Amino acid sequence: MLDDLSVELTIEILEHLDISSLLRCCQVCRHLCAIIKESDTLQYKKELALAGMTDGDGGSVYTRRQQLKEYSLAWKEKEPTIVTLDPITSCQFPPAQVRGGVLSYSHLSSQVNFVRLPSARRGVEEHRWSVDIGFTIHDWGADPSQDLLVVVLSRVHLQAAFVPFEVRFLSMTSGEPHPLARVASWKPDSSELDPSSYLYVQISGDYVAIHFMRGERRVLANKNLLVWNWRAGEVTIHLTGTSMVNATILPENYIAVGSVDSTHSRLRVYSLQDHFPCAVSVDGPDYAFSFDMLDDPFFVSSIHLHISPTLSWDRHHPPSLPFFPSAENYLLYITLQFEFKGENGVIFSNPRTVCVPVFALLRYIRSHRYSSQNPSASWKQWAPLLRQVPQDMLYPSLLGTRAAKRIQPHYGTYGDYYFNIWDLNEANFMNEGIPGTEQGATMGCSGFISSTSSTWPQVDHVLNLPLLSVPKRTVTFTERLRGTIFASDFLTEDGILILRTTDLGHRGVFHPAMLCF
Repeated sequence: MLDDLSVELTIEILEHLDISSLLRCCQVCRHLCAIIKESDTLQYKKELALAGMTDGDGGSVYTRRQQLKEYSLAWKEKEPTIVTLDPITSCQFPPAQVRGGVLSYSHLSSQVNFVRLPSARRGVEEHRWSVDIGFTIHDWGADPSQDLLVVVLSRVHLQAAFVPFEVRFLSMTSGEPHPLARVASWKPDSSELDPSSYLYVQISGDYVAIHFMRGERRVLANKNLLVWNWRAGEVTIHLTGTSMVNATILPENYIAVGSVDSTHSRLRVYSLQDHFPCAVSVDGPDYAFSFDMLDDPFFVSSIHLHISPTLSWDRHHPPSLPFFPSAENYLLYITLQFEFKGENGVIFSNPRTVCVPVFALLRYIRSHRYSSQNPSASWKQWAPLLRQVPQDMLYPSLLGTRAAKRIQPHYGTYGDYYFNIWDLNEANFMNEGIPGTEQGATMGCSGFISSTSSTWPQVDHVLNLPLLSVPKRTVTFTERLRGTIFASDFLTEDGILILRTTDLGHRGVFHPAMLCF
């Protein structure tokens, strides 16, 4: 039947398939395989997926395909070009945020400063500007794809103790109220929000999550997580509880929360499209799909969740690249902190990081969500989705499906920075959609254990996960700044940005340098 269709009609049908289905067509039918291999459009779609990109705009398919090949080849083989930028002065730690090719930082307590990072490949020139809010900024978040600046103002300094925080939704470029925001500002009215809380802002599409995390897990203080739909102007969910440790927004309108108490450690995933009561307790009746972290949970003392920031480029106003990072193959990193008290009372601590493809996790939730009143999965049930991350890849910088980790040099002297770079999307497709190696390659044989305690191998036995095997390359940056005592690095669309300083005072001066591919 397929042989009776014209090539043009067959290509038009195949364009509607996802990448996994397209690859299967190559394996089951010679006729379809020949059509796919000879079609620029279908080959471009395949190459976009393998590069972890989404199609943008500009030029013919042939032109964009050639640009994509050059872009991918540069990350794999090209030696980076070093571009130094004028110093910035930051009063925050970490010193800055980088998203969508824009660096943002706070110099004065009421001001957010921006630097659009230059890109020779995209023809983008460096541009600097500032937005003065007029009040003390507790924290901020920026999303250039939506021209959105979210600032959390501390009202304590204004002697308005009854309103500890105010959140404003502004335009990054003008500093005026964002034209798409239903309300220009939001004042959380919960009396549980402690002004002294450590907080941070996360933006994903229509949602802004503000995490109020007070102290360590051992401190039995209540933590709060507020998710606000900034376009609709309403609270989506208010999570509260003492066991909540960390949270992150996932693609497709979900939020993942790590919780640890004296008996259990869990990953809880909430759909932001559900309807919730005024406040949802992480410690009480559950509105989430719950994943148990290990069948033997007493080892885990903390959970850290990490995912690449997602951008929300408007399809009618795409970025200047003909393609941009896609969220379809993102990985969720889950770092488990294991602790064990030795015979002499010394506490041994060692992290392990596992990762799971976000869309595999969401597919599992959708297929099992209505199977019971309180949907959940034991470690044994969902562990096949997971892979163990190598030790040299713990806490990397992320952008799309790419990860980078700096190898620490000796500060205070001249020397080289070494960066390991991994392309995790390649691993996804080389291993049938889920990153990993052949069966049997487990973390228990990989030399992770630094402690000589005989108890640590029990942890390896409990996890017993395949080890993520990813192609890696190493690039070098020679430090010319004498007396560097701190460096922070970020992955960008064009390379790696490094911020170095010789002063960690209240107004630290940071020297940016870019490794451009």
